[in-house]
Amino acid sequence: ARHRFRGHVRELETLLWSAIEASAAEYIDVPPALLGPARRPAPTPVPPSPTPLPLPQMIVNVERLNVRSGPGADYPIVAAIDRNVQLAITGRSSAGDWWQVCCLADGQSGWVFAESVLTTGDLNTVPVIDDVQPPPTTTP
Repeated sequence: ARHRFRGHVRELETLLWSAIEASAAEYIDVPPALLGPARRPAPTPVPPSPTPLPLPQMIVNVERLNVRSGPGADYPIVAAIDRNVQLAITGRSSAGDWWQVCCLADGQSGWVFAESVLTTGDLNTVPVIDDVQPPPTTTP
């Protein structure tokens, strides 16, 4: 008769230990390795990092466009770009009539007159660049 209950005793023992583990885990910090596989906490999912939005772009809409060192015709020309060249818009003048663009052939940024280009993307995300040096003065 003793052998007849052996399977049931092991089953009850397993259930009892599972209940103790579950109860103890609520009140004390039990390392997951000590818990049975069914009681190990699921790994905490890592939230995906936000995908950066692409920068708005400008496309030259004239035959040849001067790129200047600052937002205005009084600034020196630093490059000239041809029709259909596309560059990222990284800033805008406070008046909104000039775009700061990047990156020219030498990796530098420059400024283009807004009416000479087509734009794509969310222009509301383009920051106003206020800390621009005044144009150089010419001495007669």
